[in-house]
Amino acid sequence: MEKIKILIVEDEPEVGEVTKYILESRGYAVLSIVSTGEEAIKIAGGMRPDLVLMDIELGGDIDGINAAEQIHDRFKVPVVYLTAYADEDKLQRAKVTEPYGYILKPFKAEELQAVIEMTLYKHEVENKIKREVATTLRSIGDAVITVSKEGIITFMNPVAESLTGWKQEAALNRDLTEVFNIKDKEALGFEIGASLKSIVDGDFVSLPSDSILIPGGNLRSSKEKTEIYIEFKITPIRDDIGTATGFVLVFRDITERKQAEENLRESEERYRSLVESSDDPIYLVDRNVQYLFANKAFLKRLGNSQDEVVGQDYSRFHSPDGTKEFYAMIEKVFKSGKPVSYEHKSQRDGREFIRTLSPVMDPETGKTIAITVISKDITEHKRVEEALINSEKNFKNIFQFVPESLIVLSNQMRVLNTNKAFGELIRKYAPEVNLSEEELRGKIISELHGHFGKRNHGFIEIRRASEKMGVDDKNKELIIEFDFAGKIFAEEEEEEEARIVVALRDITERKCLEEARAKSEATLRSLNAASLAVQRALKPEDVFKAVASELKRLGFIVTIFLMDKDRKNLFISHTSLSSVALRAAEKLFGLSRNIRFPMDRLPQYMKEVLDKRATVFNQDSERIGEFLPGYLRGFSGKLVKILGLQKGIMAPLVVKGNVIGVMGVDSQNLTEDDIPTVTAFANQVSTTFENARLYEQACREIAERKKAQRESIETLKYLEHLFSNVPIGILSTDSKGKIVMSNPVGRELLSDETIEGLSIFDLSLWKASDLAKRLRKVLETGGLFEENDFRYLDKDRKQHIFFLKVSPLEDINGQIIGILVLMREITDLKKLEENLFQAEKMASIGQLASGVAHKIRNPLAVIKSTIQFCIENFPARSEFKKALDVVQRSADAADGMIFDLLNFARPKELKLERHIIHDTLDEAIRLIKPDFLQKKIEVQKQFYGGKIIALYDEELIMEVLINILLNSIQAMKDCGKILITTDYESFTKYLIIVIEDNGYGISKENIKKVFDPFFSTKEKGTGLGLSICHKIMSDHKGSIAIDSEVNKGAKVSLTLTAVQDG
Repeated sequence: MEKIKILIVEDEPEVGEVTKYILESRGYAVLSIVSTGEEAIKIAGGMRPDLVLMDIELGGDIDGINAAEQIHDRFKVPVVYLTAYADEDKLQRAKVTEPYGYILKPFKAEELQAVIEMTLYKHEVENKIKREVATTLRSIGDAVITVSKEGIITFMNPVAESLTGWKQEAALNRDLTEVFNIKDKEALGFEIGASLKSIVDGDFVSLPSDSILIPGGNLRSSKEKTEIYIEFKITPIRDDIGTATGFVLVFRDITERKQAEENLRESEERYRSLVESSDDPIYLVDRNVQYLFANKAFLKRLGNSQDEVVGQDYSRFHSPDGTKEFYAMIEKVFKSGKPVSYEHKSQRDGREFIRTLSPVMDPETGKTIAITVISKDITEHKRVEEALINSEKNFKNIFQFVPESLIVLSNQMRVLNTNKAFGELIRKYAPEVNLSEEELRGKIISELHGHFGKRNHGFIEIRRASEKMGVDDKNKELIIEFDFAGKIFAEEEEEEEARIVVALRDITERKCLEEARAKSEATLRSLNAASLAVQRALKPEDVFKAVASELKRLGFIVTIFLMDKDRKNLFISHTSLSSVALRAAEKLFGLSRNIRFPMDRLPQYMKEVLDKRATVFNQDSERIGEFLPGYLRGFSGKLVKILGLQKGIMAPLVVKGNVIGVMGVDSQNLTEDDIPTVTAFANQVSTTFENARLYEQACREIAERKKAQRESIETLKYLEHLFSNVPIGILSTDSKGKIVMSNPVGRELLSDETIEGLSIFDLSLWKASDLAKRLRKVLETGGLFEENDFRYLDKDRKQHIFFLKVSPLEDINGQIIGILVLMREITDLKKLEENLFQAEKMASIGQLASGVAHKIRNPLAVIKSTIQFCIENFPARSEFKKALDVVQRSADAADGMIFDLLNFARPKELKLERHIIHDTLDEAIRLIKPDFLQKKIEVQKQFYGGKIIALYDEELIMEVLINILLNSIQAMKDCGKILITTDYESFTKYLIIVIEDNGYGISKENIKKVFDPFFSTKEKGTGLGLSICHKIMSDHKGSIAIDSEVNKGAKVSLTLTAVQDG
């Protein structure tokens, strides 16, 4: 097996050699060790390593981050950073280059190997995902071209090759304008190169809705189209920091749609008279929501003429809110190809309408090319809220949300993956499958094939370029086109990773539209008046009543048969038969209008209507015989004459794919040629019936919505109670950062200032930090952050430590409308952690000091004895005597240092006795009073009013107090001031001693080190004083803390457990 090749980039030769040794001992091949970014780029381009280990800090003009970025972008080689330390700016730059990992020096061999293996695995997975995405792009029905930010083509799928006439191999690395050539750029006001630059600069670019593409290249013959109408969209590709690094251009051929639109305009005049007589406003709009036609009722409402309206945008005559709502509905119809009804309130005069938007299909392509809008005035019946329709979210990813149904198969024909469109296809045409997307995976495709119908077409045949399969869905033919979209094979043919991507398109609606082209113009005129009357019905029962009434007026006899709830019988719901004929039939034959017809005893032609959803023409005079009881079937001919039945057409009434009944239409003038017209009318009746049912349902839903609003108010009250009582401070702002809400805990934590109405960026809480800038970034760009150790001094210079969590507030559309700040004070917790850490550190240092002191003391004793012997036994000259005195003094000083070390390290046996703390303080002040007088320092005392008694070793506590007071004296100039205060906390039973001075103070860097042994900023002293104080207080189970700033003095706080206060 070939070894993994690794390039080491390290400017320290020793580190590079050690790293090379580790790698080679683990079975890797090291190509080279280089020390500069320039060398690394050169070798990576020539030798193509499998992985690069890159030190961030490098000599030369290119540091490790720049080199890594170029290697990854140019050669697609994964990079792992090696670093011992890097500042924050470089770490942020390193993140942008998308490294595969970090290794901190020094490192262990196992850590290095683990990072390398994880990096190689991650790189292989990314390459696999890229191959799958590329296959998906090649399989979708739209043309896709990816372009760099300089306008150079980097990818084309097969559809793009077909439309542009360029093969991908020839188009790669060419300028987009050379391949994607649009006619009449000046007329369109659009130029590709300029628009790409505008998107890079962050400007908004208005794209034309359609353009003409002039194919080039060498793929098209002279007989093919030289101009193609297209619609297209450009979407930027952005990196992690939001910079546009390239673009995706998606376009499709709309030539047939344009031709269909022309055909529609030519036929428009022939049907204009059908709607001119309507009392309801009716108009026609195109894909750009421009008026193509408007009837007189609509023009009368607008107060404009036909010439003033046609060709104008909808938005010119309507309010912005109404326009936005209408555009959303238009978009929905164009996307779904299905009618949409919704309620609309006119801002012109306050009247309310039910708008029905019906798609106008191109008979050849089955695509929606325009929309007919009928507005029914329902002001007197009901006024409802305006319908709000949220547009669908953008595609989550290319595979899941392409319009075609996609299925990915292994080479064993097992389902590996499906998209949402395929799931919908399964649920629509094979509901008995009832499998989720997860449950479909692993199924053999032949197991699903049988659910699509009786015709036995094996899915294995999809290996051919194209296949069409007819599917019987309850006697309704569904046509599905299987297009061979792409194939991915693994190295071994038998592996499950070998894949076939198949795209399925449902063209059932297109087939239905092709059949609908046979409608005759004369029949449409005669049924138009009836259709309009039926559409005015707002209740389901009124729909069939209107059908019977209007068709009777037109000379037809109509009978509506409906199924009962059990779907076992048919009954007559409405009929236009004369009451005289019905009474005669009842009197002569005993037939009642309420008679029910069992489904299993229906005539064959009725079964065909119900089972196959077919419209049947019948002129047999005996056709109602099978409806009748056996003893009356011989009289069926006479009954037909009595009822006035002649030639009849029976059409199914279908609502949401289910047959609910049959509409029978009888007339002497009917022929088989009228079947499409009656079928269309029956479908319209079914749709109107469903709309009326939905209208009733909408009324019920409004009532339920009001109930839900009441429940929402109760929930809001509960949340307000929770907001007010949660033990965490909460602040929320509006979109400009103004504080609009805070809970009691939040106001208590920020009691120094009034926060309501104040900008959150102006709070004094974080004026001394960069938090205001970070808060503004969250408000502008989103994201969240936590601050676990935020420190703040209040107006009394008392330090508080907070835990902060900041996150954006978003509306239902994902737009940022403010920020939420959660805050909790953790001052006591932090101090407890710091004391514990200090105690552990002091214990460790104490053990070390004890050992060192004992090791030094023995040789020091020999030195002191020898010097004393020399002084006593060898009278020396004065110079020699002086030298011995210096050595003896130094030895004594060292011995004193050792004594302090042992005193610090040796556990002290406390002599705990009851003492009055004020007496101990007075005695400490008395002992060092000469020092106060020498520097003219004023000592002020503010003692607690009562007598505080505590249990402590007075000698050791005296040592602590004297040490602190002497430090204050040494930190002040002459005429300074020292304030000593005491207090008692009844809740904790602590006595508190605070000693404050107005001396030089302590810097932030040094204040964290003051309790460390041997740390001192003074020329004299051992640096053990405060360390010993800290140890003494810890032994007493008390605490010591120092708060100070440069030139602002220092404050030392001591706590001890009190046993009594007077």
